[in-house]
Amino acid sequence: MKKFIMLGIAGYIAEKHLEAIKAVEGYLVAAHDPSDSVGILDKYFPRCKYFQDFHRFDRYVEDMDIDYVVICTPNYMHHSHCLWGLRIGANVICEKPLTLNLDNAKKLEKAEQQYPGKIYTILQLRHCPIPDKFLSANIAGKSSRHEKVKVQYSTPRGDWYHHSWKGDEAKSGGLITNIGIHLLDYLIFNFGNVVEYKILHNHPDCIIGELLLDWAEVEFRLSISQNDGYERVFTVNGNKIDFTAQFGSLHYVSYASILQGDGWGVRSTFPSIDITERIRKGIRCR
Repeated sequence: MKKFIMLGIAGYIAEKHLEAIKAVEGYLVAAHDPSDSVGILDKYFPRCKYFQDFHRFDRYVEDMDIDYVVICTPNYMHHSHCLWGLRIGANVICEKPLTLNLDNAKKLEKAEQQYPGKIYTILQLRHCPIPDKFLSANIAGKSSRHEKVKVQYSTPRGDWYHHSWKGDEAKSGGLITNIGIHLLDYLIFNFGNVVEYKILHNHPDCIIGELLLDWAEVEFRLSISQNDGYERVFTVNGNKIDFTAQFGSLHYVSYASILQGDGWGVRSTFPSIDITERIRKGIRCR
């Protein structure tokens, strides 16, 4: 049985990771969070040791043989927590985004070479490939930009969102990074790197833009507004692909892939981290 520990157990996304650990028959040995609202542990791992103080948590696990450190902390902490996980000799599973900027992601890749463990990240949409029948005949040759893609990505959040660290761009990377990195990674994974981008509307609740990728022209709308329902729909050449109902199991699929040695590593995150950083800072693509 694989042994896991978690940082950020009281966070919004932690339950998805608890479900996945349980589903792959792992065991959560210990967890840390400054907030003590961690009753969710009773549902999955009631015997898990909980620590509010990081130093006590660090001392507790330092001599343990831990297989995976799971990081569900605020985005700006991911870099330092990934380094900590490597230093204690474990593999790391980090929620997206791995880092807020490309330089720190490259530093993690370099640091990874000094330790036995590996860093994996959750890029769950990659496990939902676009059906070949929705792609034009020449996409396999990747020789032209014939794919026409529209994305409606809505995941409503309440008022709490803007009053938490997620509403602070310095800590979360803003909407385009905190949530948009999923759809951007998926688009890059399927259609190549972003060549150009244009942001038509930029609000804390909604971003509308256009992307020119190697093999696609994309119109996207990303929203967390309460006026929009849950919807993750990609329309490719007029054919609709709805991922809304599939999101519940994708963390499990990601974990199963990682434990089989096929997880997505540090370098795979570079393109999406790079473009979200450029959009935030208004920097043109190379």
